[in-house]
Amino acid sequence: MQERRLLFFDSCLSYPVLTGQRMRNHKILINLARKFDKTLYVTFFSKEEMKSMEIDIEESVAFFKKLGINCKIFLRSQKYHPMDLLKGLFTNRPFTLYNYYSAEVATFIAKAIQEFMPTVVHSGGVLNTQYFMVHTRDFVLGWDWHNVESEVLYRYANSNHGFTKKLYAILTARKVRRFERKAIPLFDLHFAVSAEDAALVKAIAPQKSDQEKVKVCPNGTDLQEEQAILPALFDRPRVLFVGELSYHANAQGIVHFIEKIYPGIKAKYPLATLTIVGKNPSAELKKLASFELSILIKGFVPDLYSCYRECNLVVVPLLVGGGSRIKIVEAMGLKRPVLATTLGAEGLPIKNGVHFFECNQEEDYIRALDFIFCKANSFQLNKLCAEAFQLVKAEFRWEAICDHIYDYYLKKIEEKA
Repeated sequence: MQERRLLFFDSCLSYPVLTGQRMRNHKILINLARKFDKTLYVTFFSKEEMKSMEIDIEESVAFFKKLGINCKIFLRSQKYHPMDLLKGLFTNRPFTLYNYYSAEVATFIAKAIQEFMPTVVHSGGVLNTQYFMVHTRDFVLGWDWHNVESEVLYRYANSNHGFTKKLYAILTARKVRRFERKAIPLFDLHFAVSAEDAALVKAIAPQKSDQEKVKVCPNGTDLQEEQAILPALFDRPRVLFVGELSYHANAQGIVHFIEKIYPGIKAKYPLATLTIVGKNPSAELKKLASFELSILIKGFVPDLYSCYRECNLVVVPLLVGGGSRIKIVEAMGLKRPVLATTLGAEGLPIKNGVHFFECNQEEDYIRALDFIFCKANSFQLNKLCAEAFQLVKAEFRWEAICDHIYDYYLKKIEEKA
């Protein structure tokens, strides 16, 4: 049998695992690498990110080497070059593509395809697809949609009140949408994180044959059943927020929660606490937290389970964004009650009052907390957390998700043979 080789390409080093996107890339890479004879991992991320997250490249390379994965790392500047912004304004290509393009990376990818001869190329995110815009090839090409980038940009434009930023975001969103439509037919498979995102990709796809390539492969968790114990609910909420704080959707969501929601919670539950876990908190967030002693910003925490053990509920107060939330799946897999906005819960097959509490306004959060901390509701609360846990167990285990991805690739390999 011919050797099966995997070329895995993403734009954020997936070890150490510091964000939800990195978690997805990490789990898919590790699980797929076990099934291929050889794996080459190519990643392209920013120097500023490496510094702020205290990433040791040698340590990362050594980690993958132990798993039999060859790793090639390229660095780029995270800052947008003014010329790229101008190009994004006056050309047909969005500036994000210019910012993520490197002639050095393009040369390496082309050479790797010739010399490594991959059976499968797995590319993460729309910004990396520009390196694989080829019409004739021998390998199977897959696009992992962490979210639908054009849709995220449209939402960002609608949430931004600055005229210039709003206009630029709309123009960029349109250009990204056109690029997505052009690139979709060149790929053999498309992996969307939710049914909603899959429907969006199908709507963008120019042909029915392209729509048939779209598969739903959700975000997941490594289920730890021994850790999944409903916390003892005392007379005070111990609230947890988890998210990469340099990501604008997370930063905006938690700032809104502190400014608009948390004061009402403190008025009703004076002993309530809020723990915020995530890298790179902004100066604005730090300043807000400094005025309230019950708010603790922990930054990056290697062992998230310790944070979940210390809390008794999780909030996901997102107002913008796309994809689906790994943090919700993790929390439900540990039987923690989840309070999330409608958009925060988007992309997951969960129902308000069955798997989580949908909270968009201050009164929604207060109503949910009153239910959670009423002893008479303990049976119903246990049932809700158990329903959420069983859903995660049935549909959101990383091992099973990655098996499905491999099966899709295997079928395409056999079709090409």
